[in-house]
Amino acid sequence: MPIDANFLNYSAVLLYAATLLACALATRAVRSHGLHDWQGRVWLGLIVLFAALIVSRLLNVEDILRDALRSALRDGGAYGGRRDVQSWIAGSIIMVAACATGFWLFRMTRRMRGRRAS
Repeated sequence: MPIDANFLNYSAVLLYAATLLACALATRAVRSHGLHDWQGRVWLGLIVLFAALIVSRLLNVEDILRDALRSALRDGGAYGGRRDVQSWIAGSIIMVAACATGFWLFRMTRRMRGRRAS
């Protein structure tokens, strides 16, 4: 039995709303415990992000944007060659993420105390 796309859409909205609620509770905890202001701003930023994701899901912004970009590519005659560009972009993103992760791991292990096998 295939799952209806609307069911998945509304499930995602519910998960976003639950996360938004958790962020709101965290913001309240930051304020009530007198923690740093930047911590409260981070939680507020996450609230705004998840609210935008909810609105985007409910209004099908992703579908509208994808359809508009596809039609623009088809009009320009570049739709058939899009895979070449996508592969370079995806490869670049993967390489940057791998380098950033390696740098982060290097910095984390340099701060560790204790003996390491050589």
